[in-house]
Amino acid sequence: MVVNAHHHRLLLERRVPQEVPRLSPHEQPLGGFIFFCNDETMPEDFERCLFGLPRSFIDSVKGIRKGLPLFLYNYSNRCLHGVFEASSDGGLNIEPDAWINKDARSGVDVSRYPAQVRVRIRENRAPLEEDAFRPVLFHYEAKKFRLELSMSEVLATFY
Repeated sequence: MVVNAHHHRLLLERRVPQEVPRLSPHEQPLGGFIFFCNDETMPEDFERCLFGLPRSFIDSVKGIRKGLPLFLYNYSNRCLHGVFEASSDGGLNIEPDAWINKDARSGVDVSRYPAQVRVRIRENRAPLEEDAFRPVLFHYEAKKFRLELSMSEVLATFY
């Protein structure tokens, strides 16, 4: 179902400013998802065949199902890598020892990115520089964009 401009504006006005916008049930179904990394965390992503995000993203990551197209945005070099696909459903602490950091309160080792999904390469493509994919994404703040992608955003970005 297509959302008309008035309804879309109302959805945006009701959002809490610090909330990361997600696809509305009235918009297209989930067509893909972008994870982010930097030059420091990217090698572990590939070594483990695992993408992860902070705990605050768990609701979105739990919506990922096996086979969903995934992308990895490296904010160190501002490039989008992909196409990957989920080789598991998204979940919490699939590998609890990935991206370990000491918890400030308890002193226990915990994952910095416990919202996780296993991945595999779907298509080996050259990374896209930010200028090539930025216009396609739903931006809710200057350089911040929604991580959940509609099918039309996936098709416009990589196909």
